[in-house]
Amino acid sequence: LSISADQPQTGKTSKLTTSTPEIREVRIIAQNGNIIKIAKFGTGTYKATMDISGILPGSYILHIFTGKQWEAKQVVILE
Repeated sequence: LSISADQPQTGKTSKLTTSTPEIREVRIIAQNGNIIKIAKFGTGTYKATMDISGILPGSYILHIFTGKQWEAKQVVILE
């Protein structure tokens, strides 16, 4: 799964783009509220990749932490 933050200089370049200034942490959460996976990134991360192999197909919520606030995005994993 590729995630990128909006950057006025480069524009949106990945499959999932957030309106956050940077990406510090991403959590994949199942519909029942269980946290499936957590990935942490360093300050100044604008593009992040998570390995989602082993996660069952279905609908999930991504919680993306910017260092200041959380943003939620819904994703559907097909395979």
